[in-house]
Amino acid sequence: MLTTYWLHNVEADFDKKTKTVVFKKAKWKLPIDSIETIELSVVDNNVVLNMLVNKKKMNDTLVRFGGKRINKEKRKLMFKDVGSARDFLYHTQRLSYAWNGNKRLNIIDKT
Repeated sequence: MLTTYWLHNVEADFDKKTKTVVFKKAKWKLPIDSIETIELSVVDNNVVLNMLVNKKKMNDTLVRFGGKRINKEKRKLMFKDVGSARDFLYHTQRLSYAWNGNKRLNIIDKT
């Protein structure tokens, strides 16, 4: 789930009866302004985005908002279709650009 400042990795299902998304469990969250590089690749017909972060910036933000420091500098997301990956990448770039003083993300295409 992408908000204006955070990227949340959550488990979710779609309830067909109520036509709503049901969020189950948050796995991790990442401040968007700490993402420096996104590597794109394709593995088993899935689009994979590896996000490399500035660990100091990420941990300073997490602590400032009441979270705890984490040691990971890389997060991976997998998408089943190109359209969803493209939309996610577009909005992540747009938000990162706004939060980082008009500095662009480094995008590495390994497809």
